[in-house]
Amino acid sequence: MNEEIRTLLRFNEITLKLNMTDLSHEESLIYPEKGGNSINWILGHIIVTRDFLLELTGNKAVCDPKISAGYNKNAGKINSDNAEDLFALVDKYKESQDILLNTFNEKDFRSDTEINENIAGLCFHEAYHLGQIGILRRIIGKKGMIG
Repeated sequence: MNEEIRTLLRFNEITLKLNMTDLSHEESLIYPEKGGNSINWILGHIIVTRDFLLELTGNKAVCDPKISAGYNKNAGKINSDNAEDLFALVDKYKESQDILLNTFNEKDFRSDTEINENIAGLCFHEAYHLGQIGILRRIIGKKGMIG
């Protein structure tokens, strides 16, 4: 199971990297006209959710309380006054990615059904939001990067 999870995490990382191509911090703060979240908020939300996965697998969270409060699902909109820098968020994602890949390389979670169900759910959650980032790229006038 661990190799499958590592593969999902690597695909998600590739998707994020492609979706961040030629994107500025300012563009990441644009909200869709008819509702929804900005790219910046979605990425911050992914990282906050990854903290749950980090803790579930015996690691420390990478987000400080300010990030956790600003990007949880009930936090509301962020703007240029309270948003984390897009590239700092990408760095946090990479930090969590490195920790998770190392963890799944060193520890075997295949026999723990509860952890595996949570991991699968969180990987799906992340892929869902990464897809939203791809759509938002087009909404703000950027070229789609995947298919």
